[in-house]
Amino acid sequence: MRNILIAALAILIPATANAGADPDQHVRWENIGNWAITTSKNTGVCIAGSDFDGGTFIGFSVKNDGTAGLLVTNNLWKDDFFKGGKYAVGLELDGRAETLTGYATDDGALFFSVTPAFIVDFALKDAFGISFYGNSMGRYSLAYTKRAVGSLLACQQSMDEARIGSADKSVSY
Repeated sequence: MRNILIAALAILIPATANAGADPDQHVRWENIGNWAITTSKNTGVCIAGSDFDGGTFIGFSVKNDGTAGLLVTNNLWKDDFFKGGKYAVGLELDGRAETLTGYATDDGALFFSVTPAFIVDFALKDAFGISFYGNSMGRYSLAYTKRAVGSLLACQQSMDEARIGSADKSVSY
């Protein structure tokens, strides 16, 4: 399940998926606490993902082109969301609440298109909570998240530099 969600995150970030690519080929970059940082062999997109208590999974990705995504799912409530449906979910970061609007994926996960600044702000918090129509879907510690985002950014920079380097080598006249 976790690999499917990580693949979905890589595909859903605009302009990152290659047509016809197998999204399930991920390579481990590093583990930091409960976070796993991986990269897609096909897209070169780095993803940080973590499993939390109660079956909640959170994954995010930040690209140097300014695109970023946040994916949230939980086995207990994923059946409440229908593919392609648009949903407003409350996210509380260290007591500050905001509403994010996202879309349900094939397997009931919620995908949110966010800014890289949002991901960095998320990483600087100590805890977060999720609610839907005022009902709490969970509250979680963000231990290790700051280091995981740093690793994610280093991973993406490395992938982008490798892509630029291989493009430079392939052009010759």
